[in-house]
Amino acid sequence: MPGKRLGAMMFEVQITIWVADLYERLSLPVLPAVVEALQKEVADRMKEVNRGKTDHKKRIQIQMKVARAEEQESQEEMGEKASIAAYVWPG
Repeated sequence: MPGKRLGAMMFEVQITIWVADLYERLSLPVLPAVVEALQKEVADRMKEVNRGKTDHKKRIQIQMKVARAEEQESQEEMGEKASIAAYVWPG
């Protein structure tokens, strides 16, 4: 687990440096409040990402993927039937 936390900290540092660089290029002051707010947002986002990695969430994602695939197959079948009906229909 320490490696994951280190990776998150490195991500926070990279984002903070990137924003500080952007502010400097725009000739804007880099306020400590901006850096703190950004670090808080990154930390919150990482928590949200880690919450999505549970087994329950993974099962739900797989179920949704299967449901989408089944829906696509049924849509394709209906499209094929409609094109056949349009072709065969005497008009």
